[in-house]
Amino acid sequence: MASEFHHYILDRAQKACSSNMLLADELMTLLNQSKANIYKKMQGKTPFSMEEYLAISRKYDISLDAIIHKSQGEFQKVTFDYSLPEHQPQSPDGFLEKIFLDLQRIIQIPLASISYASNEVPIFHSLRYPTLTAFKLYVWARTNWLISDQLSPTFDPDRFYQTWPAVETLRNDISDLYRQIPGKEFWSRTVVDNILNQIKYYENCGFFIHPSLPQGLRTELGQMLEECAQMGAMNSKTTSFGSTSGAKLDLYLNEIAYTNNIIMIYRDEIPLIVYSTMDNPNFLRSQDPVFCQRMNGWIKQIETCSFHTGNELHRLNLFRDLNRKIIPGFL
Repeated sequence: MASEFHHYILDRAQKACSSNMLLADELMTLLNQSKANIYKKMQGKTPFSMEEYLAISRKYDISLDAIIHKSQGEFQKVTFDYSLPEHQPQSPDGFLEKIFLDLQRIIQIPLASISYASNEVPIFHSLRYPTLTAFKLYVWARTNWLISDQLSPTFDPDRFYQTWPAVETLRNDISDLYRQIPGKEFWSRTVVDNILNQIKYYENCGFFIHPSLPQGLRTELGQMLEECAQMGAMNSKTTSFGSTSGAKLDLYLNEIAYTNNIIMIYRDEIPLIVYSTMDNPNFLRSQDPVFCQRMNGWIKQIETCSFHTGNELHRLNLFRDLNRKIIPGFL
């Protein structure tokens, strides 16, 4: 008789596939066995070896902790992936490369969608603007990744792109991929506060190579908000940059629930992966089904108390308040 462990492994492997036939085919290749043998093992008539269970778990990124270590008291055991210091970005383009590869995997998921709740404008919108992109990466490199030895002592976007030319291609490729994936975004009225504080701090400390750069960054930030306002009005990720239309976007004003960055990845509305910032912009990632369901419930909760920017009044109020932070006296 198949064990609880057997059902646990196959259930999670199955959720990574679209059908039983596909899972059997993949296990045939993975374990180098005939389809008849694979079906017998999947049905519990013949046991998988421990080495085979481990191979399946590694292929489908299945955590064994949840089945081996039981939860205690009021706490549920949840497993996360996290890049420890030795695996954290060693360069700005290395950070973008990881995002690009993740989006390439996500876009292959049937009926994929993304829900993004944040107290900052999602980075995917900033990537359309070269100076804004370089500045965000420069700040993270100095403060989060501790690779300031690779940076110029002051922020110089020209030198930045000379040092990491791949950033130019990656920022556009990532933005294009994100535009193809439908989803929802939940913003607060504080989404520009952090970037504005960073600009002010670097300006006060004399960390800009040219005195015109702070205003240039604010200009790009304003242009980005204008584009996002258009997306909110059209319920679409279509932008004036793109030659093709973007996927559906539902943009909400979240006035109630404070959040850091929570990103949910779905397949046909089934939650698959949760990303959450621990030390922004570095992420924890979990595919634990119980945790994914809980965070999906949280997303649905804040959606019920958020304002959709398809409503003109809510949209105009939100973007007017954001622009006033960037442009004093904005009407």
